[in-house]
Amino acid sequence: MRPPQSLDDPASLSFADLVKQQQSASSSQTEGRGDLLLAYGSCLLRKFRDKLGDALWGVLETVYLQALEFRQDRWATYCLQALQTRWRDSTRVKRLKGIALEAQGQWAAALCHYDSLLSQQPHDPLTRKRVTAALKNQGRVSECIQMLFLHLDEMATDAEAWQELGTIYASEGRLAQAAFCFEELLVHDPLNTLFLCVYAELQFGLGRFRLSRQYAAHVVSLQPQNSRALWTLILTSRNSLENACADRKGATRERVKKADRDRALNRNGTGAAAAEDELKTLLHLSLGAVRRLAGIYEKALAKGEENDDTPGGPLDSAFGAAALRRLAAHRVFFLSRAKEVNAKVGK
Repeated sequence: MRPPQSLDDPASLSFADLVKQQQSASSSQTEGRGDLLLAYGSCLLRKFRDKLGDALWGVLETVYLQALEFRQDRWATYCLQALQTRWRDSTRVKRLKGIALEAQGQWAAALCHYDSLLSQQPHDPLTRKRVTAALKNQGRVSECIQMLFLHLDEMATDAEAWQELGTIYASEGRLAQAAFCFEELLVHDPLNTLFLCVYAELQFGLGRFRLSRQYAAHVVSLQPQNSRALWTLILTSRNSLENACADRKGATRERVKKADRDRALNRNGTGAAAAEDELKTLLHLSLGAVRRLAGIYEKALAKGEENDDTPGGPLDSAFGAAALRRLAAHRVFFLSRAKEVNAKVGK
């Protein structure tokens, strides 16, 4: 079977340039450049198939997956037939057939196909993950979780499976279970800032503001410009301060007397002083996060004004301006609390 006409044939590129461009597109696939993978890969197959050697099969698989994504059925059929001809009994190639069924919305047929593969290789982790994806897309969350449990019982170090399970739990509002999954991830990769950020946010959702703030601060120490962690720092600090102020205002006479007795027992007043120091440290941390985050948005807005012709510029500007207004409100809150406790903080 001859390959179809390329979608966007970069005819001026040599074989070496096409290979280089495809590798570059592959590295940026997470940014949504599957279209480039399809364009360069299809051109390689159409013009330089004989030069690819053993790399041919990887290019065929890449083009096949992107062809399914972009509904290019002729390319998908061509690539799958070529792979089936060469690797007829390969589980990997058979799995690609199931992915095609998923792309067509034939979920029952896809699950039946994967069940057939699992009956031959019950412990195949990649087929299990395809089953998990199919169940998730159908909204069969309980069965999806059960499949992940089954997989993790046998492969407890599979970070991708722990992340998927944690994400599902978080989407279901089961934050404690999601936090456990991300704790497992942090055991495997303790400096992963994404996992640290998500874990901090989960602890915030569980009302554990101190722990959330600690993890967010750790992320900022690793990535000082991490806006996600800075927002978490600000929100956890604000909640802690609001709770502290509510406790003060709602204190009864008996609680005041008890506090006086506690201070009398501690002649140096170290307990009260420590609490006061912690409050001031919290205010310094919060205002520092506000200043740093405001600087990030201001710099981004200035850069957007220099490139005003970029798509989505007005929307980005509106978002940035709204974020700055919100940060200004947080700054006023923290400064007012600093005034209440006579804390000297920078403005």
